[in-house]
Amino acid sequence: MLIDPITDPAIPTATIIGGPDLHVDKGSTINLTCAVKYSPEPPAYIFWYHHDEVISYDSSRGGVSVITEKGDVTTSHLLIQNADLDDSGKYSCSPSNADVASVRVHVLNGEHPEAMQTGAASSYVVRRSDRRLLSIVLASLLAVLLTVRRQLSNLAGSATIPSGLASIPGRHRRSNRVANRSAARLEATSSSCYSRWTTTELIRSGSIGHVNSIAVRCASRR
Repeated sequence: MLIDPITDPAIPTATIIGGPDLHVDKGSTINLTCAVKYSPEPPAYIFWYHHDEVISYDSSRGGVSVITEKGDVTTSHLLIQNADLDDSGKYSCSPSNADVASVRVHVLNGEHPEAMQTGAASSYVVRRSDRRLLSIVLASLLAVLLTVRRQLSNLAGSATIPSGLASIPGRHRRSNRVANRSAARLEATSSSCYSRWTTTELIRSGSIGHVNSIAVRCASRR
């Protein structure tokens, strides 16, 4: 059976007034009040913690004190003078007869609480925008890489020797080279003998015999 501490006066409860977040200016005094209610008798002690470490009232920092008022509602006041940025963080009060109550203190260095919340939201938006931009950049790089890969594949395919040419016997390739050289010699002499044969026709025929016969006919016309 669950017991509601608010309706059942037998269960003491502790709360820090003004929580869960308190904002104070740098150089001012932090004043935290822990109230213990529904206690049949005052708690034997109330410990204060900063970042889950017991606060020492005689530390070298100085300016830290506690005032406790016992009664139907026992209150413990934690006073920290000349608040600094290092004094920010989580504060907890732990009574001997109740659960721990916590609050988070923000020491402001000239900022406003609204500006701090807006700044946090803005930083979240910026981080989300950064992730979106990174996704766009990665997608663009991937598209470029795929395009380059496709172009390289096309170049490799165009540079491949056709299977038909690769299977031509060696003697046919030598005959073509001889025919090309003979056609070049005929081109050099055709202007003087006005031959009606053209270099294109000779190369197309690919016949060495035709090249020799035409060269003789050109020589006979000189």
